[in-house]
Amino acid sequence: MDKTNKTLIVAIFLIILLFTLVTTNEVSQPVKTSYAYDRHFSAIDYSPDDRYIVVGDSIGGSIRAWDIVEGVTIYEPAGVFNQSRMMKLIDKKQSDEISDLEFSQDGKYLVACSINDPWAKTFDDESQVTLYSVGDWEIIRTHYFDSEEIYDAAFSPDNLTYAIPYEKSLAEDQNQFGIEIWNISPGRSSQQFFYKNQMPSSIAYTPDGKFLVAGFDKDVVFFDVESGAATKVIETSAYVSDIQFSPNGSFFVTRGFSYPNTFYIKGVRMPSYNWGVTLWNATSGEEIYFFNGFQDSTKYLSLSPSGKYMAATDESKIRVWDVDSKELLMDSYLSHYASTITDIAFSNNNNQIAITIEAKDDYDGITDYETWKKAVDGGANYTQLGETMDFGDSAVFIYELEDIRAHGPIDKIFGLFTSSQLESTAHFANNYM
Repeated sequence: MDKTNKTLIVAIFLIILLFTLVTTNEVSQPVKTSYAYDRHFSAIDYSPDDRYIVVGDSIGGSIRAWDIVEGVTIYEPAGVFNQSRMMKLIDKKQSDEISDLEFSQDGKYLVACSINDPWAKTFDDESQVTLYSVGDWEIIRTHYFDSEEIYDAAFSPDNLTYAIPYEKSLAEDQNQFGIEIWNISPGRSSQQFFYKNQMPSSIAYTPDGKFLVAGFDKDVVFFDVESGAATKVIETSAYVSDIQFSPNGSFFVTRGFSYPNTFYIKGVRMPSYNWGVTLWNATSGEEIYFFNGFQDSTKYLSLSPSGKYMAATDESKIRVWDVDSKELLMDSYLSHYASTITDIAFSNNNNQIAITIEAKDDYDGITDYETWKKAVDGGANYTQLGETMDFGDSAVFIYELEDIRAHGPIDKIFGLFTSSQLESTAHFANNYM
């Protein structure tokens, strides 16, 4: 047998092997999938008891809660919908983008940040931060700010206060930037922090509650909560986003890019950025490790509550690491059926990971007009159904972390979110609403 024939036989064998792996479901399979909603999910968070997943929309301003334990109870003909996969509409911020959702550690409250859309002239010009009670999802209060962009908020570990970055107009061409601390009850502003009159991009409390940590451009600033003083500043080489602490406070992570590599094209200096996640020593401020492997901006980051695992994505690739060993557990692109990864979050029991994705516009596998029509014609409560189903391309997939570890190499070849998985997220056209 000559070399050409041997090569051909090996190639055929590999093709058969890969086909067998895919057709026998040897790719990661989600344990739960939501129905598809809205145009573009932009924020996600688990409640501390892992009962709820909340998601926010970046175009319509919707905030939805998915009760992954009991589901949503509505009147509809039996067997038409899987109510355990429906989400309840909590609120709708008109045309604003929901930029951040955070639960308090006791699970009693949810805070939502929205970014004002400057092109939507028919709505309020301010950005909003809204505090909700969890379960009944009633609005406790809403804060309005002059800034167009508020990307983060944080609850104190004692669940008594929450912090909000803000911009306020003082006079013509004069704005004040800072962080404001609010008491949950009775709802009063109790403290303010300032640094170079800059707007922070990210804020987080240390687990012991002694410091409020904020990212200002390339600086990470530790504010003493009692005195309000900036007691430590870590100067970095990159724009700081998404500050997240380990449970014991010994380290924190940020997303961004590493030191730029410089190369020249026809004598012109061209910086080349290495996108990824930086691991920092919280005491010394030293960089411990840089997790890389992305070709584009690292947009989403989640550190597991145990601090053992970390996931990061750009718009089309997801990587999961063991933080201690630095082992890469997952390195996968999206399949050609999905368009964009829009956020990611670990469950609080550290066993699952929720990923929000957006299907491609030309993919019709998740469209199911007849099911909606069947429910309405069969007597479904129109109002309740309208609150739980909506036209859109975004869905939430929940995976077991151990399954991802087991199938990581196959996921890397074939990508996440197969056609059959997307078909299970049937959504419904808005002309039926």
